[in-house]
Amino acid sequence: MLQNYRSSTSRKEILKILKDSSNANTSILWQAFPDHRTIYEINEIETDFPNGVIKVSLNQTEEPINESVPAYIKLSHRETIFKGKVLSYSGESITMSIPDEIKTTELREYPRFNFISDAEKYVVVGVVTDFMRNATQSLKVKLFDISTNGFGAVISEGNKKFFYQGAYVYLEMMDSLKVDPKRLGEVVYLETMTFRNAGKQQKGFKVGIKLIQPLTNNFLSFYVEGVEPANSKTPGVENLKRIVFDDELSKQIEEVISKTVSRLKHNLSFKKVLQSIHISRDPERYYLEHVEALSRVVCSLAKLLNWVSDVTLEKLVYVCYIHDIAFVNHPHLAKIKSMEDFKEIEKDLPHEEREIFMRAPQISLEFWQADKFGPADCDKILIQQMERPDKTGFPKGVGSSKISPLAALFIVSHDFVDYVYENDDWSLPLYIEECRGRLQGGYFSKIIESLKIIQFKI
Repeated sequence: MLQNYRSSTSRKEILKILKDSSNANTSILWQAFPDHRTIYEINEIETDFPNGVIKVSLNQTEEPINESVPAYIKLSHRETIFKGKVLSYSGESITMSIPDEIKTTELREYPRFNFISDAEKYVVVGVVTDFMRNATQSLKVKLFDISTNGFGAVISEGNKKFFYQGAYVYLEMMDSLKVDPKRLGEVVYLETMTFRNAGKQQKGFKVGIKLIQPLTNNFLSFYVEGVEPANSKTPGVENLKRIVFDDELSKQIEEVISKTVSRLKHNLSFKKVLQSIHISRDPERYYLEHVEALSRVVCSLAKLLNWVSDVTLEKLVYVCYIHDIAFVNHPHLAKIKSMEDFKEIEKDLPHEEREIFMRAPQISLEFWQADKFGPADCDKILIQQMERPDKTGFPKGVGSSKISPLAALFIVSHDFVDYVYENDDWSLPLYIEECRGRLQGGYFSKIIESLKIIQFKI
């Protein structure tokens, strides 16, 4: 009933995929170096079959291609990835040999389970409709295949309008198994197909959906094999759902996250960030899990303080997504919590990473300033995110009296999430006692006091 896909070395399949990818769309090329990764947007791909080469036209590049380093290409068609030697480079285009091996989303290291056509496997998908503002319509569709990072489903002609490329959807149910929390996904392709239903051949459409918020391996194993899942999130993080004691607020947070991700997708720089994250699973898992936990905590505390509004929630979630943007290619730097921690390891870090860490608030601020889709008035939160009430933070070393209310809220929320990551059996009363000496004065004292209220709500 089930099978795992593997890499393909079929010359016929490789040539077909290259032919279907002549329209580069959102394809990218990158080169990996010991201390960084350089990503380039692809304008056009031309395959010279007789000579066995690929000619890739690039957008204007700030950093030239290094001809001695292999190049990787990720095609938007089936999210195909392959590696090749750079044969020549002209400044605007490169020539590579046609690869001997390719990997697609379903053929890469994520196990993908394929169900036989007569298997009664279904998922419930929430589709976002233009005519239903801030609402979704749930559709039950036949499941074709699934992995932790996405799934394929068969849809009818009538539902085709909801699954255009780039549309956002929620995975809500897998047969009778509830997906909690719902997983946000994006439609990456839609193609016609023939399938069997009740023993009869039928025509329909196969839709491919990439999960922006992936499933865990244990949860997927439980679905396909009936193995009881263990908690696969970072120990302690799963219990953060208890912090949101208001179901309406929880739903509102999910909607704001969906809206924020949708807006950020229009930002070319952030698009490159997401593509870069997707190349490696571990940074992706930490980044997305960290953002989800931080969004939940900061929005919940804002509600307790009566600082909440649609505008405020959008601002806070947006900041959660971009505050660590400087660390995407250096995820270990995101785990340095203070100047004191930084000083302890500073001598062991390369000069470039020391500069990145110290400029991180400014880098996130500059990203926001260049983002025409970003919410207003995020500047103080971003530039003050690493400040501390006792003046031990940076970049300016200001104290509690000069840290803005929402920046203080973000600092406390981030500190609490860090505490949860470090303590499997975290306790809110113990955290309040521990942080009282560090986070006090100005708005910090009021925010810490609000944490006491949560103790009676859990």
